[in-house]
Amino acid sequence: MHGSQLIEVPDDPEAFYEFAVQSGWTDGLPLIPPTASRVKRMLEETTLAADAVVAIVPPSNLLATVGVIAANAVMAGCRPEYLPVVIAAVDAVCDPAFDLYGIQATTAALTPAVIVSGPAAQRLEINGGGLAFGHGSRSNATIGRALRLVLLNVGGARPREVDKATQGQPGTFTLCFTENTPESPWKPFHVRRGFSEDSSVVTVIAVQSVLDVLDAASTTGLGLLRAFVSCIARSGTADVLIAGGPLIAFCPEHAQLLARDGFDPATIQRFLYEHARVPISHFSADNIEKYLKRRRPVWVYAEGSDTRIPLGDSADDYYICVVGGPGPHSTVMSGAVESRPVSRLIFEKENS
Repeated sequence: MHGSQLIEVPDDPEAFYEFAVQSGWTDGLPLIPPTASRVKRMLEETTLAADAVVAIVPPSNLLATVGVIAANAVMAGCRPEYLPVVIAAVDAVCDPAFDLYGIQATTAALTPAVIVSGPAAQRLEINGGGLAFGHGSRSNATIGRALRLVLLNVGGARPREVDKATQGQPGTFTLCFTENTPESPWKPFHVRRGFSEDSSVVTVIAVQSVLDVLDAASTTGLGLLRAFVSCIARSGTADVLIAGGPLIAFCPEHAQLLARDGFDPATIQRFLYEHARVPISHFSADNIEKYLKRRRPVWVYAEGSDTRIPLGDSADDYYICVVGGPGPHSTVMSGAVESRPVSRLIFEKENS
């Protein structure tokens, strides 16, 4: 599993699980043995050669070949047709703009959120409705898990050795989903990122733990956004201390209310950027000296004692999608400091 090295593994599930634990290959959960026959079947879903290099994975900087990615996808429990999505996700997280090195070795509770958009999401039955961030969907669970295993087994992010997260978060096991496109009042996420509607796209965004935003009472889009402002504008997040970018997943009920009142993603981004700001008086003197004056000096010195610090450096640092089933619950996930979202086309065999 390290680089392109091939070794024989036991086919018995219990024996392989013990072997994987001892070898440091697992996220802690049982794995499917990546036998030659299973990996071969997985590889039938791509036109790429098994030894083709997809990416160099930090911090180990070992090569993630198609064959190695396929083996990790087998272990994660992926169906073969999921492989092109996993390949695209590995390619995306290794783009320098994503800053995978920093994400793999930080003390923050960061993990890649994998957003699958376009026809492939429906074809592979990726869940964007109820429990999209939770259990119950094989495609969501195993695609995100396959990426995590690549980050562990190829990238070398061993827990407590390289991955220094203070507490971590459940999303590091897996965090893969799609939008609830049928219930969304806006253009699909990948279209807003510049792709055609009939394209299948993976976008990776570095996020921290989720925050549930409950608003079952607001009857106007403006009232709803005020609830989000109060949830987002917090002094103890990297978004405001060092300038990151939150991912906001509106539930369909909230998205439809906003759209009814004339709010689209761009106007929501501008509203939240302008209003979700933290007064400088809410920060300790130590945080002002250590973080704000060093990482957000434009804001600290521009307005003096009445400064209100925004999340991120521009409205574009807010990332918006529509996810979930019935109910008035939306989600905010704080972002990463140096990381930016990266998108990649999914090249499925039938479309290659």
